[in-house]
Amino acid sequence: MSAEKIRIIVISSVRPEPTSAGPIVLHRHLVSQPWIDLEIYGAEPGRRTFRSLIRRGIGQLKKIALGRWSEVLWSLWKGRWLDEHLPREVDPSQTTVVLTVAHGDACHTAQRFARRHHLPVVVWFQDWWPDLADVPRCFRPLLERHFRELYQGADLALCICEGMKEELGPHRNAVVLPPVSDDGQIGAGKEEKNIISSEFKVIYSGTLGEYGPMMESLIRESLNHPELLIQARGANPEWDREFIEAMTQEGRLLPFAPRDEFNDWLRTADAFIVPMVFDPKMRRRMRTSFPSKLIEFAQLGKPLIVWGPDDCSAIRWAHVNGYHLTVTSEDPEKVIQEIKMLAESCDAQRIAVTKTLQEIRENLNPRIIKEDFENLIRNLGSRSRKD
Repeated sequence: MSAEKIRIIVISSVRPEPTSAGPIVLHRHLVSQPWIDLEIYGAEPGRRTFRSLIRRGIGQLKKIALGRWSEVLWSLWKGRWLDEHLPREVDPSQTTVVLTVAHGDACHTAQRFARRHHLPVVVWFQDWWPDLADVPRCFRPLLERHFRELYQGADLALCICEGMKEELGPHRNAVVLPPVSDDGQIGAGKEEKNIISSEFKVIYSGTLGEYGPMMESLIRESLNHPELLIQARGANPEWDREFIEAMTQEGRLLPFAPRDEFNDWLRTADAFIVPMVFDPKMRRRMRTSFPSKLIEFAQLGKPLIVWGPDDCSAIRWAHVNGYHLTVTSEDPEKVIQEIKMLAESCDAQRIAVTKTLQEIRENLNPRIIKEDFENLIRNLGSRSRKD
């Protein structure tokens, strides 16, 4: 007899979609899974009601000088605009779990809905939302209090990394569940090197907002080393216009590319760079988030250079797993030195690839992570039925 299908009601500001990091992790776990009956709520409702009209009115503040206050009002309202668009009844004959991401305001709607219908609630902590929200500084303590209350109220808290779990503190049922990669891509870009090429290409792809200054400094430093090519692909770098134009012409800063072209470009890398910000104001975010790009890059079977403060999640991951291609100095020259040492040794490259693929297959294997997720949900659903 096949295992029972579980109804998962997703009520979340972050929804399962094949787009950016958070949504794509949900998409890989939830969409088209044979053991899940999936329902998704959290987008702007199609049916107009008094509350939805108020929400849209608040949203109009974003278009004027009071934009930051719209996030404040939404946070204070705690997603109540969505309550009347949710199911009024839940079939008690089917095991049902409510799932949300601790981001935005719909997570509070999910918690209310779960309590109202006596359902277990799973809360996924993918980043430290109070530090991300675009609100005046005086309101951040309120957001943090709500964030921590959400954690304590969760029947199952899924933490993206150890740093997140540590920062949130003790909990009766908190588990670290790292991002899940595309399970069909492990080793897809692997290519053994037997000779040292004349140009060693290191690729970065991702946001050039927060990580833009680091990548700019690294690219500028690399210009003194013609044997190295650092390429970056990302939107809206806050760089000097002349530098943007020059790097675009030299093929060091690349524009958006369709998925197939993007994947082909990734496979041309000799190594990947994974930066995490050194700014002290962002230390907690760097400790409590985990760069999904690290896993996406690692599965292609190329060396990774992890660059960030010694307590950030990516460096901790590297050190725990004995991965030595790390730089914990903010100085881009130190990164260049690490890249040059790697570029000059085929043996070092093979060792790095072997270690990376071993970690992906053993501890970050998407099949195992998906199985862990299913087991966690089934155990939670089973306990709730007994209660």
